[in-house]
Amino acid sequence: MFARFTPEARRTTVRAGLLSLDHGRTTLDEDVFLLALAESWPVTGSVTSSVTGPVAGPVTGLATAPETAAPSAVTPPGVTASGVTASGVSPETVSPEVVDAEAVIPGTGTSEAVGTESVTPAAVTPDAVGAEIRNREAARGRAGDRELLAAIGVDLDAIRRRLPARREDPLAWRLTRSRLRPLNVTLSGPAGDLLLTARARKVVEVALYTSGSEVTDEDLLKGLLADSSNTSVAILRGLGVDLRDLAASIGFLREPA
Repeated sequence: MFARFTPEARRTTVRAGLLSLDHGRTTLDEDVFLLALAESWPVTGSVTSSVTGPVAGPVTGLATAPETAAPSAVTPPGVTASGVTASGVSPETVSPEVVDAEAVIPGTGTSEAVGTESVTPAAVTPDAVGAEIRNREAARGRAGDRELLAAIGVDLDAIRRRLPARREDPLAWRLTRSRLRPLNVTLSGPAGDLLLTARARKVVEVALYTSGSEVTDEDLLKGLLADSSNTSVAILRGLGVDLRDLAASIGFLREPA
């Protein structure tokens, strides 16, 4: 599946996997995709702030316990709750164009032109996204996977130090779909294997379906925005990002007729 990914998109996907493993996760969920994208925000330089234009340079800082939230009942038109069919993405599951304004950001049904001036990517930093993830985890009243593993004597940092030097090399990783169970997509590499959750798989599938010849970081962002019920959308909204303008800035907004 990585064959169509640009080096940047492949690196982002692998980085999301490493962030998950470093924090004790056993699966890869979509909120960590946002955390990985935040390290190189703005995505492909396509998003501008209201004052200074593109914001360059990531801010360091990671979430200690990313949340795995249950999906809500809201799913945009054209995307099923599971995200794909047994054979992958089909026209019945993902729109061949872009998502509706109402699907990404409810209550925005308007035919007026959309600009990018109110988008504030400066708020989308690893520190900010990590804080949102930690707050959501704390609100649920459960310890993170790292803390749970530490309680039974598993030191993730010690394990990480023993891993191969190529653990962060994107070329050493594979993204594959199971032939026997087509809905199972796994990220595998020197640091281990991570099964993508349904929401993370939807990010990848939407990115593959809506991209041109190559999947970019921008396409991964489209995958995040395709489901208004996922945690990443809630985090972006919590950071004050205008989701409607963000979707419009990457060509992922279709105004209602």
